[in-house]
Amino acid sequence: MPLHRRVFLQLSGAAGLTAPFPRQITVHRPRLAPADRRELQSRMRMRLSADAAGRIAYSSRANAVKGIVPLGAKT
Repeated sequence: MPLHRRVFLQLSGAAGLTAPFPRQITVHRPRLAPADRRELQSRMRMRLSADAAGRIAYSSRANAVKGIVPLGAKT
């Protein structure tokens, strides 16, 4: 579960959701042709900071919640 269970249930309950279902989203990088990869690397180096070894690395996380909003509930 992406959030601590108690916090997740509090947030989903405050939003009026019943039967909440959390989901963590995983994203896969597509394979690029060598020329496209070089172009992307060049653009990234112009915009982002690299470490001492010249690497650019960022991590990210995304979460989604699906639930049911009962009829008559305020949204």
